[in-house]
Amino acid sequence: MNFKKIITLLLAFTLTLSLAACGSKGDGKGDGDAQGATAEEIYAQIQELADKENAIMEENLELWQKLFAAMNEKRDEIPDESNYGAYLLAALDLVKDQFTEDELKTLTEGSEQIRDLEDQIQPLQEQYAALQPAGDGENGDMSAAVPTFPTFTGKDLDGNDVDSSIFSQNAVTVVNFWFSGCKPCV
Repeated sequence: MNFKKIITLLLAFTLTLSLAACGSKGDGKGDGDAQGATAEEIYAQIQELADKENAIMEENLELWQKLFAAMNEKRDEIPDESNYGAYLLAALDLVKDQFTEDELKTLTEGSEQIRDLEDQIQPLQEQYAALQPAGDGENGDMSAAVPTFPTFTGKDLDGNDVDSSIFSQNAVTVVNFWFSGCKPCV
């Protein structure tokens, strides 16, 4: 082996060990690397990305509702996807004949943006889960790991005003959010 190959191998080995020791895949700036972040910071990042997803849909809400209605008719044909944006793209491909060229472009771009946001959210969710205190439900204290239910206001199915106080008397409340275009939901 010549001298250059030995030096190259040593440098590669040193770099590999350095990255492994630091536990880093990058510089942590803008690449979704939340190493060293607290659970609260990671949760805030997840919320920020989710807010971006919501903003994408709110911008053209009627168009997205049209897509969801069309998806409902084809829900058994839509392939399962772990990424919601990829799921939307697959669904859109099945119902694209129901949209104009401009509508299709808007929905495709939005779905691609959502897919990219979901790609950022997924590792953050794993990091957040890993930072939660362990508890077995009997011996471990899980109360610190359970977030409080956020405050909200809205309407029930009968049009009556409701807010988060409806859960104040319950020790545990399960809320099931779904829509008819969500294959796992129905």
